[in-house]
Amino acid sequence: MNARERFLAVTRFEQPDYVPLLSCSSIDGPNMYTVGTWHRTQGFPTWVDSNSRWDVFWGMTRLTLWAPAGPGEPMPKPEVLARDEVYETLRYADGRVVRQRIGQTATNFYGMPQFIEFPCKTRKDWETYRDRWIPMGDAIYPDNWDELVGGWEHRDFPLGVPIPSSFSALRSLFGTQRACSLFYMDPDLVQEILRHCRQRWMRMVRKLVSNVSLDFAGAGEDFCYRNGCLVSPALFREFIVPHYRELTRFLRGHGIQFVFVDSDGFVEGVIGLLEKAGVNGLEAFEVRAGNDILRVREAHPSFVIRGGLDKFAMDSPDPARAIREVEEKVPALLDEGGYFPGIDHGLPPTSHWRTYLRFMERLHSLCRNPEGTFNQPFA
Repeated sequence: MNARERFLAVTRFEQPDYVPLLSCSSIDGPNMYTVGTWHRTQGFPTWVDSNSRWDVFWGMTRLTLWAPAGPGEPMPKPEVLARDEVYETLRYADGRVVRQRIGQTATNFYGMPQFIEFPCKTRKDWETYRDRWIPMGDAIYPDNWDELVGGWEHRDFPLGVPIPSSFSALRSLFGTQRACSLFYMDPDLVQEILRHCRQRWMRMVRKLVSNVSLDFAGAGEDFCYRNGCLVSPALFREFIVPHYRELTRFLRGHGIQFVFVDSDGFVEGVIGLLEKAGVNGLEAFEVRAGNDILRVREAHPSFVIRGGLDKFAMDSPDPARAIREVEEKVPALLDEGGYFPGIDHGLPPTSHWRTYLRFMERLHSLCRNPEGTFNQPFA
C-alpha cells in the first residue's frame, strides 16, 4: 500500500498494512522553536536543523492541503506602531493590531501574538472588510493547472482541501468576546458571514473538486476551551451544524467522504453535533482539557480520532510516563480502526527529545510502521 491508500483505509475503519502517523505543519510534533531549545539545552544533534523535513525524519505521512487563490487585495506589510528590544506592535491593513516578539513566526516561537484589536466591531466594518479582503468572485488557478491535475491523478499521498470554519471565522473578525456576543446581538449578521464564506468557497473550489479526486477536507476551528464549547449546544445546532451540513453535502456530492475538524479544548460535547452535520473526524483531543479518546471511541464508534496522546508526557527526561501514555490508549484504538495516533498538538519547548524519541519508537512499533530515520543515529 502507498501513503494515500493507508490514509484512506484508516478513515474507512479498514486495516492497512501499517498505520500512518500524520503530519500537518508543526502541530503534530516539535516545531522549530522546540528544536532550537533542544539544540541549545539538551544536546540534540545540530545536523538535524531547521531545514530538515520533519515528516520524513520522524516517519510521518504529510497531509497536503491545496486550494486556489481567491479574489481580493494582497495584504501589504504591517505598520510598526511600537518596538522595544523584545516586542513589536503591528497594525495590519485589515485592522488587526497585535503585539508579538520581534520577527515572530509560527516556526520560530512556541506561542501566539497578543491580539489588541480585531478587524471588525460593527456590521459596517464587516461589509468593508468583506468587499476589500474576501469579495465574491472567481478563483485564481495557476497557469499550469492541467499539469497539476495530471500529476495528482497518479499521486501516492493524501491530498485534501481546506474548508471555511464557523466560529473561528467569527473570532478572527471580531475577537472571542464579541464573536460570542454576536450570536445574541446580531444573529442575522452571523448567518450572513457564514453564508458568504461558504458560498465564496464553493464558487472558488468547484473547479478543483470537479477536476481532482480528493481524499479529505478539513477546517480549523478552536471553538472549544478547557471547559467545553464557547457557544451553547442550542447555538451550535442553530448556526454551526447547518454551516457544516451545507459544506459536507457539497463535498460528498464531489466524492469527498472524510471531513474533519481541528479544535483545541474539551471537544467531547460537540462530537455528536458534528456527526449530525456530516463531519466524521476530529483532532486533537487535548488531554489536559479532559478529553479521553477511549471514552470517545466507546461513545462514537464510527468517528475518526486523531491525536489524543498527552504532549506533556514528554516533559520528563524519564520516558516511563510517555510510554505508558502510548500503551494505555493506542493498542485498543488500533484494533478498532479509525484512529491516527499522535500527540494532542505541538510539542512544547519544555519537552525532552530523548523522551520523544522513545515515545515515537514505541508508537511506530505498535503501528507496525517502518518509516522514519529518527532512531538510526541514536541506536
